[in-house]
Amino acid sequence: DCFVSSDDIAQMTLEEVGKVMLFAMNSNRLGFDESKFLRHQLPRVRKIVEAVKKASETSRGKGVKLSVGPPFNYKGETIGSIDALVFAAAMRVFGEWRVIRQVPDGYRSYAVGMNLGHKDIVQNVAKLESAVHKWIDSQKADDLRSPSLSELMEQEVESGLHPNLPRLKDKTGGMGLLWVRRQLQYQTAIFENLLMGTQHFATAKDAVTTAYDQVYNNYHGWAVQKIFTYSFQAAPEAEAFYRHMNPHRMIELRERGVPASESAKSIGEQKQAESSSGEKKQVVAWLRKLEKKIDNNPVVIWYKDLEQHLDEIPVVLWCKNLERQLDENDVVNWLKKVGDDSRRIVDDIREKLLPPPDNINIATVQSGSPDNVYINQEMTKDALGNMAKFLEAAHPILDDISRAFVRFNMDDPTKV
Repeated sequence: DCFVSSDDIAQMTLEEVGKVMLFAMNSNRLGFDESKFLRHQLPRVRKIVEAVKKASETSRGKGVKLSVGPPFNYKGETIGSIDALVFAAAMRVFGEWRVIRQVPDGYRSYAVGMNLGHKDIVQNVAKLESAVHKWIDSQKADDLRSPSLSELMEQEVESGLHPNLPRLKDKTGGMGLLWVRRQLQYQTAIFENLLMGTQHFATAKDAVTTAYDQVYNNYHGWAVQKIFTYSFQAAPEAEAFYRHMNPHRMIELRERGVPASESAKSIGEQKQAESSSGEKKQVVAWLRKLEKKIDNNPVVIWYKDLEQHLDEIPVVLWCKNLERQLDENDVVNWLKKVGDDSRRIVDDIREKLLPPPDNINIATVQSGSPDNVYINQEMTKDALGNMAKFLEAAHPILDDISRAFVRFNMDDPTKV
């Protein structure tokens, strides 16, 4: 469990998660004014930062001080300069926020992949923390300090813990940091792709899939790739992500409603919506015809049969055997949700089976009220702004860690 409650983390925006990352980056730098930093944060952010600080202090142990980083005003390239335990605590917060605020309600199949990512962060952060504790126990100095990431990596290399570099031994600090870093790279790649807009990625699924290919494609074996691929297929559209990311902005928009200026702009849309009741009746009749038609469609029949006989499929039997060997349940639980995917595929073939009447504008009927359209627009602006702010904090951390992996030749290419 994280050292911060889920309720507290759920109140944070993505930009505020970036503030926690920024604190982790600067906490051990000489001349960093922590009090000044905290004064500029909202109370909910100060609460999380204080919890990160306390958790890392407790983890270090009594009498063990924070590592020493470069000067706060240093403008050159840093190499693994972040305090290892403060970084670990910040990544626990990041992992929790992601599984809370990046998985809208109702997307169970997508949640399976995100929960696997969360478990990956937690397990690898634990490896990193365990290695730090061993490092502290091995020190003989009177003035004990926890290590920076670079100091920890250097100690593992010099001790011969990884004799076949760049390949790393499992259950080590280097291996834990490698996969935690990749999780952070993956999430930043998603945000970067979404910020590029629909001219580059037509849907959120495209942005997520491309990010996965950019970060993980060379490091995941066939089985793991399939798990993530099926999870992507159930990913929400971008608007669903955006509406879920910032609860404070959502509440503000709902309470305030559409401004008069925006209402004036959408008079035509409102009139169209008011006159669409006849269209809606036609849509209902059309959908009823469609439901009858798809019941006899061979593709639909095949998927229904697949759902009923899922447990007889060899790959499912193989996964169940793998589950017993690895004591993991996530893969099989995900496969049991394939019925959800079958219904989604049915939706995808609807227009091909029976096109809607020519005089019906489906987009108009489905778009919702002007209020809803306005909220989507505003939440999209808010989400993209938060992504940009988060990336400003995450990029320097990733650059710092990446340079350390290059220096110590620890960028393990092994597939899992």
